[in-house]
Amino acid sequence: MEPEWSPGRARLQGLDDPFAALDRWGRAGSNRPVRALVLEQSRQPLREIDLPLPRPGASQVLVQVWACAVCRTDLHVVDGELPNPMSSTAPSQSLKKVTLHTDGACEGNPGPGGWAAVLEHGARTKEIAGGVAATTNNRMELQAAIAALNALKEPCEVEAFTDSEYLRDGVTEWLSAWKARGWRTADKKPVKNEDLWRQLDESVARHHVHWHWLKGHAGHPLNERCDQLARAEIDALRKRFTPAQLAARLEAFEQDRAPVKRQLGLFE
Repeated sequence: MEPEWSPGRARLQGLDDPFAALDRWGRAGSNRPVRALVLEQSRQPLREIDLPLPRPGASQVLVQVWACAVCRTDLHVVDGELPNPMSSTAPSQSLKKVTLHTDGACEGNPGPGGWAAVLEHGARTKEIAGGVAATTNNRMELQAAIAALNALKEPCEVEAFTDSEYLRDGVTEWLSAWKARGWRTADKKPVKNEDLWRQLDESVARHHVHWHWLKGHAGHPLNERCDQLARAEIDALRKRFTPAQLAARLEAFEQDRAPVKRQLGLFE
């Protein structure tokens, strides 16, 4: 059955690749396509295109879109409005419901770290976990969420629980502004952990995610389970690597994170 479409207009600006953003937005809608009429694109003639869209590298594009409005926040709106959701295509009626609990841990911060997630769908439960020899707690929180969302084989309606305010606030409050500023903070500094935030942005775009914060180490069974799995990954790393090897990995990690000093020009 042909889905019902809701018309709307939006101007996209400041995105690294507005066409890629539209593409992700389209694929998030239960695999339903997004139709786009390009009204203005670097002063090129009007033309109608279906996703996936070409990538002309334009920094700004004014589009008219018809879409099942899932993940509307994936697009940074400078003016205009994106389509309102149609009741017949609401995520709760078309997507499988999944609950995620995620957690990250790090000894030393930075130091060896682990991440873990517990996924629930109906009566089914799946646990996933991993470790990194040199990392930070925040990076492990992000990696847990990325891995959990990427483990879903199709678009889903997700209830995501985390004890990380950094993760919850970042994805719900800061991310769209970072993208609009070209991955810069409000004071024009590079976003920390930009590589993982970009990955999380792409992972979230495939699903309809509701984010929830819960207090860590407060007796929530699945949060505690994630913490156990993440710390088990750290223990495994300490058995796999010698202290000297871990120290070398940490030194290399901190060198990679060190800000690059800008060289002054001739007249500066």
